[in-house]
Amino acid sequence: VSTQSTGFMSLLEVCVENTEQAVEAQKNGASRIELCSELDKDGLSPQKQEITRCLTKVTIPVHVMVRPKAGNFVYSKEEIAQMLEEIKQAKSLGANGVVFGVLDLNNMIDKYATELLVKASKPELSITFHRAFDYIPDHNAGLETLITLGVDRVLTSGGPGSAVQHLPVLQKLISQAAGRIVVLVGGGVRAHNYEEIVSKTHAIELHSSTSFQLKSSLNKQ
Repeated sequence: VSTQSTGFMSLLEVCVENTEQAVEAQKNGASRIELCSELDKDGLSPQKQEITRCLTKVTIPVHVMVRPKAGNFVYSKEEIAQMLEEIKQAKSLGANGVVFGVLDLNNMIDKYATELLVKASKPELSITFHRAFDYIPDHNAGLETLITLGVDRVLTSGGPGSAVQHLPVLQKLISQAAGRIVVLVGGGVRAHNYEEIVSKTHAIELHSSTSFQLKSSLNKQ
């Protein structure tokens, strides 16, 4: 969907927790699905049978959440091993991508664990580092770390809360990324505010828990 004011293309990813929601999201304008379970806990890993069902029912790309527990984003060796198995499973089932995020006890990106997960995913799976990114103290340094590690995109609202509260931060991150990584803007993105978000940040990918049609052009001044 072209945005006339910026010349950018916008894509909408919708997070869902079952196949029925995925089918509905595709029908209502989603370009990609993030498949989770338990969205009330900010999304956990879905069951194998749900991944299989979803992949057979939708034609748009499906990215699978890899998050074995609720709460923080610090994981034990055993949990990292489980995440590696979940990535292997997503790959074998034919998913298009995976979504994960690992921090250390200082809320910094866990480089070692992330590198392991990236290596397990590549080259078949596209990789999104999720909103664990919003908890790190230095977003600019964190973005460079993810680029170095080979992550394809980062889901962020620019800080705690919703994306519209952090538009200048998001614009700076997108400018810094300069095409080396996709900044996937999420957090309260809805039909009534996405035009402002795209206009002010030049975001090319949006993430929402609801599906809606993106207009063919944005004429925001």
